[in-house]
Amino acid sequence: MNRKFKIGLFSVFLVVWNLSFSQTILQKLEKDKRTEKDNEMILELRELFQKVNDSLKLDFNHSDTLFIIRGVDIQSREGFGYVWNNLLKTSYTDNKILEHDKLISSNPKIEIKTDKLTWYEFNDLIPIIEKWDTLGIKNYVNNCDEVLGGILGWTIIRFVKLDLKYNLDLIWVRDFGKCKK
Repeated sequence: MNRKFKIGLFSVFLVVWNLSFSQTILQKLEKDKRTEKDNEMILELRELFQKVNDSLKLDFNHSDTLFIIRGVDIQSREGFGYVWNNLLKTSYTDNKILEHDKLISSNPKIEIKTDKLTWYEFNDLIPIIEKWDTLGIKNYVNNCDEVLGGILGWTIIRFVKLDLKYNLDLIWVRDFGKCKK
C-alpha cells in the first residue's frame, strides 16, 4: 500500500509538473528570434486567441498543430490573417489602436470559415501549407501575378507541438494575386 501510494503521488506530481512547464504558442512567438520583436503580431494573435477561446471555448494557444497566414498593410497597419487547426478555420482583420505611433491595443474582427466560404487567393495554397511543402509554397506564389498593394507579403507560420514545446516553422512570400493554371 505504501509503495502504491508513493507511485501514485509521484505520477500526480509528474502530470502537474508537465502541465506547469509546457509551452504555449504565444510563448514560442515571444521567444523565437524570428518573431520576438513583432509586437503587433503577438498582440494581434493574443487578442484573436482570447476571442476564440471566450466565444467558442477552443484554445488555439495549446493546439497540437496550428497554421497562420498574416499580412499587414504598410500604410494603415491593418492586419489580415487566417488561423486554423484541425478543428476550426478563421480569418480576421485587425484595426489596431495607435497613439502617437505607439501600439495601444488590438481588436481583431473574426470570421469563422466553412467549406462554403472562400479563402480567396489562398484556396489552392492551403493544402500545400498543411503539408508544409516550402518549395511548393514558393512555386505556387511564383506562378501567380505580382500585386502592388499595401501588403508587401505574407508570413506563413506552422506550429507543431513536440512533447512540451512547440516547433515554429516560418516562411515569407510576396503578395500575389490571380494564379496561372
